[in-house]
Amino acid sequence: MSNVKEPQEVPAELITLVEDLKKFIHTQKTIREENCCQKFSIEPIVQVETEMDEIHSGLHKIEVDMQRCGKMVESLKEETRELLSNAEMAFRLVKSDAAAIRRGIYNSPDAHLHNIPSVDKYFRMMITKFENNLKMYSNQVDDLVNHLENLNKPHNPEELFLIMKKQHEIMVGLASHIYEIKEKIS
Repeated sequence: MSNVKEPQEVPAELITLVEDLKKFIHTQKTIREENCCQKFSIEPIVQVETEMDEIHSGLHKIEVDMQRCGKMVESLKEETRELLSNAEMAFRLVKSDAAAIRRGIYNSPDAHLHNIPSVDKYFRMMITKFENNLKMYSNQVDDLVNHLENLNKPHNPEELFLIMKKQHEIMVGLASHIYEIKEKIS
């Protein structure tokens, strides 16, 4: 009893599959050999890639501009609403003043009782805005006067140090302001 197995026949389906695989490998080798001998230029591919990058950066810039414009539109809408509300308030005040003058309310001892809370709020808001703008403009005028006075004056090292320190503080303030704006936009 020997353990030698008799050779069995390979199924015909497997033989055809192997033959098809041999043909496929042969065609792939010929294609590879043909392509090996040819020189391909990658310049058009690189050019397309650079054009795609330019288009992408252009689209990104447009997107940022659109977002900025959208924020500006929203800001203008809010400012317009506020101005419209103020105009309506002023119109109501003018109408009520004309009616009060006709009725003689301002001459009566109870004239101070006719204050309307929304009117008081309006005038407080307007006074606060005016004061803030006045302070800001005053500071800008002072800075401009100081700059003009020091324009042609020679500086000693301590003054130069103070000027550089002030400029540094201004730059840090501007950077933080820009960061806040960027955060609001994003």
